[in-house]
Amino acid sequence: MARQSSEAAKKIGRVIRAHRDAAQLTQNQLANLAGVDASGLQGWEAGRGLPGIGSLVKLADTLGISPGEFIADLVPRDLPEGDAPDGRREAALRRRAS
Repeated sequence: MARQSSEAAKKIGRVIRAHRDAAQLTQNQLANLAGVDASGLQGWEAGRGLPGIGSLVKLADTLGISPGEFIADLVPRDLPEGDAPDGRREAALRRRAS
């Protein structure tokens, strides 16, 4: 589980950094605009921990993206039957059948 958390932290950190760079903001600027701790933001970008959902929402709002952008690469594309969240089960089954 720790390895998965570490990989997730690194992936989320890369996404935060990419969107911050695209917005041409420094870490301090983004932290101030989003109302999050600058040292926390530095750690998240470096993959040293995961931001809470509240911080992800603040960052997403500030960057003009969906909070889902941060975790999109963490969600499996084809979930096994019974594991897909409501509304996605049928889509997963259709993909598997084609």
